[in-house]
Parts: sequence; C-alpha cells; structure tokens
Amino acid sequence: MAVHEPPLGLPFVGEDFYVARPWIEWLILTQTNLVDIEEDVDAIEVDIAQIDINTANIAINTANIATNTANIATNTANIATNTSNITTLQSAVLDNEALSYYFASL
Repeated sequence: MAVHEPPLGLPFVGEDFYVARPWIEWLILTQTNLVDIEEDVDAIEVDIAQIDINTANIAINTANIATNTANIATNTANIATNTSNITTLQSAVLDNEALSYYFASL
C-alpha cells in the first residue's frame, strides 16, 4: 500500500478491533506527509524571497557597474585634459625661460 492510498477495508471497529488499525496508520502517515509538505512549501517560499533579494542586488550591482564605467570614461577624459594642460604649462615655462635669457642679455 502506498502512503497516499487508503488501506482496503472499512474504517470501523467490527468484530475485530484491528480492522481500524490500517486506517489509523494511514491517517497518521497522511497527516505527517501533509506537515512535511507544508514545511517544504515554507522552505521554498524562503528560497524564493532570497532569490528576489538576490535579483534586486544584481540590478543594483549592474547599475553601479554602469555608473563606474561612466566615471572611468570621465576620469580618462580628465586625464587627457590634465595632460594637455601640463604640456601647455611646460611650454609656457620654456617661453618664460627664453624671455628671461633674452632680457638678461640686453
């Protein structure tokens, strides 16, 4: 007899008291299985909630990666600008030194 199938025979006490015993055992097993199923469902609901949290965290992380990528692009452009400014300042320093030598020689 499978656990999900009731035993054969009638669930009442007749001449033999033990006629009801298979039914009682079956009812106990059925109730135990229902409790186990409820616990499994609760565990699955907890797992689903955790998956929802993880999915939200992935979305946040993806947005952060996009922001970081944009910041890297901005920083790269700033480095290029700063490099250009340094070159311009170096040229101006050289021009000032050249002028200093010129005026000193007058």
